[in-house]
Amino acid sequence: MLDLDKGLYVVETTRRVGVMTGAALAKTPGWNRVQAHRYLRRLSDQGWLEQVNDKGYPRYVLGQKMLAVSTDLRF
Repeated sequence: MLDLDKGLYVVETTRRVGVMTGAALAKTPGWNRVQAHRYLRRLSDQGWLEQVNDKGYPRYVLGQKMLAVSTDLRF
């Protein structure tokens, strides 16, 4: 199970920058490559992020679940 604060940090950071990679996330203080990859994969598996491989390595964007939640919250 993922730590909620860290999972939300990953989603919020991905939203802010548009595309997230494990290498970029691993540069965050307190993170390493294994932890970054684990969070990105788990959030992708659950639909919060979507993995795209358009440049030969995994990159992540907001997934359909996150987009659906944001649409549902708009009035």
